[in-house]
Amino acid sequence: MEDTTKAKITSQELADVASVTKPGRKGYSKVQIQAKLLAEQHDLDVLVEQMMNHALHWRPDNPKVFLARWLALNCTDDQLREIGCEVQRQPRQKGDPKEKKAPA
Repeated sequence: MEDTTKAKITSQELADVASVTKPGRKGYSKVQIQAKLLAEQHDLDVLVEQMMNHALHWRPDNPKVFLARWLALNCTDDQLREIGCEVQRQPRQKGDPKEKKAPA
């Protein structure tokens, strides 16, 4: 099960991210740095990009439902139960991601 507690950010991580600022800008806020570190830690940019690419490729009639289904199919059964979802796997549909195996 994934740890849902807030990750502690070290001063070195803050300095590393804060050192990469846009020209003419003083720097990133602590919240922006925390968001960037969270996204990097969990590869959220890759996940969202894949999800959007599937939606753009398949052009579903109801994109919100398609995206919710795609995200659910990329979660393990344990992850879905953790947020209170009842797991009932249905036959695969066009645009569904490849089935992921639970880590051993």
